[in-house]
Amino acid sequence: GKSPKGNNQMKLRTKFSFLNSFLIIAVILGVSIFLFIAEKRILIQEMEENQKNLIKGLAQVGKESLITKDEILLINYVNLIKKTRGVIYAMVTGPQGKVLAHTDVSILGTIANDTVAIRARSSNELVTQLYLGKEKQNILDMALPIFINQNKVGIARIGFSQDGLHN
Repeated sequence: GKSPKGNNQMKLRTKFSFLNSFLIIAVILGVSIFLFIAEKRILIQEMEENQKNLIKGLAQVGKESLITKDEILLINYVNLIKKTRGVIYAMVTGPQGKVLAHTDVSILGTIANDTVAIRARSSNELVTQLYLGKEKQNILDMALPIFINQNKVGIARIGFSQDGLHN
């Protein structure tokens, strides 16, 4: 029959194979998790860059619209931004908060006086604020003041959904 020594050697070889397989799986898993995290970080950076470009674009169109007194240009641009994935709202207000253009037409002409609006218009540079919206969604509000000849003439604001971003 078989000697006990051969049986022991088989057990050792099997244990070694299992250890080897386990180590390979662990390495593959580790690399996969690392790549997933790196990719997600890159996607978030790209998204933040796109958000900054959108708010700069809105401020520029807002400025041109205020100079030429062409509200239709601004309203069309605001509605174009609304079609961007993740955008909840886009608006341009006057320096005192009067809504000049908004994705929700019913708000036009009203005064934006919530805490987010007040902080947005009190700054002379890009302001980002995180807050909880009416439908309990996490919103990132980006606001950029509009200047004509060093006079603040308005504020461009876009609200981005933060839900689904970190999932």
